[in-house]
Amino acid sequence: MSEVGKVTKEKFIDSFEKWYKGENVFTVVAIDVTLDLVVGTGTVMLEQKFTWNCSLVGHIEDIATLKSHEGNGIGK
Repeated sequence: MSEVGKVTKEKFIDSFEKWYKGENVFTVVAIDVTLDLVVGTGTVMLEQKFTWNCSLVGHIEDIATLKSHEGNGIGK
């Protein structure tokens, strides 16, 4: 079982509101400026936990790279 920690009511409400509003999801876009072309994209999600003292856990999702730019480390 995960440890919840000592979470105040205020901290819980703040964490819940951030989770509810979806403020912790970011889309990252890689652009080849020499071609003015989107060559990669991904999503970074910061998951609001209610355990572990209302901490955040990061997830990297949906990484995609343009076929012609694969192998160049864009998705790293």
